[in-house]
Amino acid sequence: MIGGLTPAGRSAPATMGLIQQLFNADSFVAPTVAAWLATRTGGWHSTWWITWACTAVGAVLSLGLRRVAAVEPARPATAGALR
Repeated sequence: MIGGLTPAGRSAPATMGLIQQLFNADSFVAPTVAAWLATRTGGWHSTWWITWACTAVGAVLSLGLRRVAAVEPARPATAGALR
């Protein structure tokens, strides 16, 4: 999948690193936001909407990626492209 997401003539490892950094940032930010919300509202009972909102955003982004993948066929990964 990284090969298909990497812009033409760019570095696949850099794209993979960016995706990993975004994942790591979310793993830090999401629990912090959930704890802040629980503190502000007086309990964990109100944090369900964060899960729902993140799920909805992920679904919309996935649909967007499907459209991009349908328009732009994935480039085959070659050994030279992964260097």
